[in-house]
Amino acid sequence: MSENSQLRRTVAGNETFMQGHQTVGARTYRRKIPTWVKSDVAIKNLLLKVFPKLASDSVQRASAARWVSVIHLYFRLGYTRTQIAEEIGSTDVKIHGVIRSINRAQKGLRADGSGIRSAKRGRPRKNVP
Repeated sequence: MSENSQLRRTVAGNETFMQGHQTVGARTYRRKIPTWVKSDVAIKNLLLKVFPKLASDSVQRASAARWVSVIHLYFRLGYTRTQIAEEIGSTDVKIHGVIRSINRAQKGLRADGSGIRSAKRGRPRKNVP
């Protein structure tokens, strides 16, 4: 028996609730998956490039584990940032930063966002003759 027919047993069809509500599924988002995500070797090379002391430093090992989790859940399984945050016990803002860092590192840029400015920050000095 369908959900709609079960609901019609308790609520009349002409009530506003029946006219304005419906049963829907969870949203799904189409995301373009990069080709490098499908290769375990490419992921390993990316992690070794970003975390060079992976074998000896426990902090880098923990960060690399977080990256692998995010790569698997976001790129391969199509989870949203919020779903990933709930899954690994983090916040969606942190997951957004990890995804941004992964994309930057894969493009060959620095993952932390530094090194992209062409000039010094702040007010320029006066050139007094």
